[in-house]
Amino acid sequence: MASILQEAGPVAPVVLEAVRYAVDNTYSRFCGEKPQIDTSENSDHNCECVAGIISFCGDTSISLAWVLDKESAPALAQKFARFPIPFESSDMGDMTGELVNVLAGDVVVYLESKKCKVQMSLPTVARGIRIRLMPEKGVCVSHIDYKTKIGKFWLRVATNITTK
Repeated sequence: MASILQEAGPVAPVVLEAVRYAVDNTYSRFCGEKPQIDTSENSDHNCECVAGIISFCGDTSISLAWVLDKESAPALAQKFARFPIPFESSDMGDMTGELVNVLAGDVVVYLESKKCKVQMSLPTVARGIRIRLMPEKGVCVSHIDYKTKIGKFWLRVATNITTK
């Protein structure tokens, strides 16, 4: 499946389930609909974008990045903050950090329901063209592409476990 690209081994199903649950829950809360996984073969991550990055530690270590392209970021920011936020503004960085923080809270809730205890870090934000987040050797990484009415976004999930 093109939408879930795996590197260095598959990410544990419970982690991917937690992330998908969190995306559906968080996105629906602000946009009123669930985003759709993009299964097309032509996913393009070579664009200007902003990424909210957060880590988890505990029963497992996870790094999660929610990446929004230049077109979808302002539209999602408007839904989340309820006022316009230009892509180039510092407020976009604040909004992206807060948004990934909300998403991470839903990941924690889901994992705890599966008896997997984790704590989340403070978020970090990156902005640029063709952002490439590089994991350590042997870390399992998955990318999940989404499409919505307001545009596209994708998630990068890295973890130290492959099964649970």
